[in-house]
Amino acid sequence: MLTYVIMPCIIGLSGQESRVQDVVYSLKNGYELQISLSPDSVRVFTLKHDGREYVVEKDPYDGYDKEKFAIRYSEIDFDDYFVLDRWECQYSVYLYLYEKSTGKNLFKDKQYLESGYDTSANLLLYLDTDDKTNPNGNLTLLNLNNLTTVEIDVRRFIPTKDVLSNYYWSDFSVSKISDQSVRVTYDGEGRKSIVSVISLVTSCPCH
Repeated sequence: MLTYVIMPCIIGLSGQESRVQDVVYSLKNGYELQISLSPDSVRVFTLKHDGREYVVEKDPYDGYDKEKFAIRYSEIDFDDYFVLDRWECQYSVYLYLYEKSTGKNLFKDKQYLESGYDTSANLLLYLDTDDKTNPNGNLTLLNLNNLTTVEIDVRRFIPTKDVLSNYYWSDFSVSKISDQSVRVTYDGEGRKSIVSVISLVTSCPCH
């Protein structure tokens, strides 16, 4: 949730005074995320809590269509984690998952695409685009309550099992049923929604 906007004064190299907008978001459990732009056009993401603050990400804010392709906060906020993302194209958004207590990026050096999420239940569904670690193109359901994962076989949902449709991962969503199970829904290809109940009991530790 957007909390407030501050307008710090910056003196440029020419001596001209300019105003740069800093945005502060209120996160769960008393955290704040401040997004500011440095004088050298670097977007800085600072996490604040209980009198402490630390920079979790820095991202150059320049180049072609910089607002579209820059790292951003899209209000995906869990109890103990939050997400920054980067827009790649209409159906491809790369995820960066941060632990609030440490600021550590759990998805550092990974190429994970957003598929679905349920912030109230601390569930995140994503596609690992690395053919070596995910040769079948399946989705991963990450339970952020205990950092366990479940592999979702997408061919249980998609009728054309041999060739997966373009951007299929963007047609999935996830929602909690109980502490032991979730509902995964596929709405692709203009067909009637296909729903499957997935057990969380058989999940594996996240590495």
